[in-house]
Amino acid sequence: KRTYGPIYDDWLKVLKYKMLYPHTKFSWCIYVTSKYEGTGKGLSYQLTRTLFGPLNCLDVKMDSFSEWFNASWTRCTFALVDEAHGQLTRQGRNLVMNNLKRVITEDTMTIEQKGSEKTVGVESFFFLYVFSNDRTSLDMTADSRRFLVYHDEQAITSQDQKYMERLAPMLQEINMVAVIRQHILDNVDITNF
Repeated sequence: KRTYGPIYDDWLKVLKYKMLYPHTKFSWCIYVTSKYEGTGKGLSYQLTRTLFGPLNCLDVKMDSFSEWFNASWTRCTFALVDEAHGQLTRQGRNLVMNNLKRVITEDTMTIEQKGSEKTVGVESFFFLYVFSNDRTSLDMTADSRRFLVYHDEQAITSQDQKYMERLAPMLQEINMVAVIRQHILDNVDITNF
């Protein structure tokens, strides 16, 4: 049986915490990479969107982390960067890292008001997940304390991939989503989290 490690335990804890306390601000994010398909990155992304709904989960492109944000950021519980790519230049990756640090740690965000030159500061409470097949999509250093990093280097077996493929369609079934949600609420321990 494949072992996904503590990162998925932390991911489930974040899900439960956000179910119970949606307006809590975390000062860190989860960054998961694996060069292999079928390790559960996409399934994690899909489960988060299914549990919280598409209006509460903002799909973000890596290059959209800039100085100003639009109003869609104000309503989301999760910002999900799926398939982050390391195709930016070194300077571009540094800019993204600096903006990510600010987005993760600051309690407010500057939002551009649509149709106006005005900006406004709004409370920020989303949790950021970054998923990638490319380990170098973000420049991590020893002092990147805002990121819980998990690099899955274990090769995926065909049995593991078939298991993940069977799970994905289940997330479309309302009853299964309710069961998963209840399982998280009943069994995931967030004491001292």
